[in-house]
Amino acid sequence: MTGWDVSRHPEWDMMYAAGLTVREIADRCHANVATIHLHLRVREKYAPGLHATHAEALAGRDPDRPSTRWRQRLAEVLAFQ
Repeated sequence: MTGWDVSRHPEWDMMYAAGLTVREIADRCHANVATIHLHLRVREKYAPGLHATHAEALAGRDPDRPSTRWRQRLAEVLAFQ
């Protein structure tokens, strides 16, 4: 078994560092939001600066991007057709 310095979900770490919100990560990975929050809170202890990297990347994203609710409704419409 590896130590705590190795991430259990490196894909979540990369998506978070790229500026995706926890809700967006949960939707894409079909995971519980609370689980991702806990994972990222633990990762911040072992990889300081993860949240700062996320905040910088999130600020650089287009403010007119589709919201989570919009994407959920789109999925419902596409499933309905």
